Amino acid sequence: MTVTGQAPQARTETMRGFTRSYAAPSMLTGKLALWSVPICPLIIGLQPAEKMAVSERIEKDAKAVGAPEQVQQSCKPNVIVAFAPNPQELMTKIVEDHWNLARTVFGDIDGPMHARIVRCPLSK
Repeated sequence: MTVTGQAPQARTETMRGFTRSYAAPSMLTGKLALWSVPICPLIIGLQPAEKMAVSERIEKDAKAVGAPEQVQQSCKPNVIVAFAPNPQELMTKIVEDHWNLARTVFGDIDGPMHARIVRCPLSK
């Protein structure tokens, strides 16, 4: 078995590209928004140990880019990461069954909402 990882610089470029593909600059400042509160991830669709690994990775990466650090043991989730065998089906169901919530969470969207399959190693 061969496992191939990414150098930190390559991983940083991957994250920047991913962010640029999803995020739009603020209409007020023309810049990407920054987190002003600690990130509290909610991971759905994985086993407990996998959820913990993903959550820790998100918190580690958030800290590395200067986001405020979560100091409380429990917090109110403000980032949701869902793993599903069919992500498009999941997103379609969320939009169909909970449109008002989806509109609040995902913003004022025109056109269809799409889930993306992202393949990114979870190496530490």
